[in-house]
Amino acid sequence: MTLRYVDLVDYVAIAAEVTGLDVATVLKIANLDLADSALHAPAAGFGDTEATVLAIAAGELDEAATADWLGRYLAAPDAD
Repeated sequence: MTLRYVDLVDYVAIAAEVTGLDVATVLKIANLDLADSALHAPAAGFGDTEATVLAIAAGELDEAATADWLGRYLAAPDAD
């Protein structure tokens, strides 16, 4: 399966369509640097994270396997 992530051009087009504003207005009022950063975040990899998250979302991992995987990536809160 190939994923295609939403890019900044898609973001602006969607924002214009949803808000009813013209593209020029969206370009003026949107924080495009922040939007671009947020749009790139899902594509950033970290080991097997993307594949595991997709498997969890698809229901391919049971609760114990999901908890085990999360336990390796999340630090326990400090007791103090």
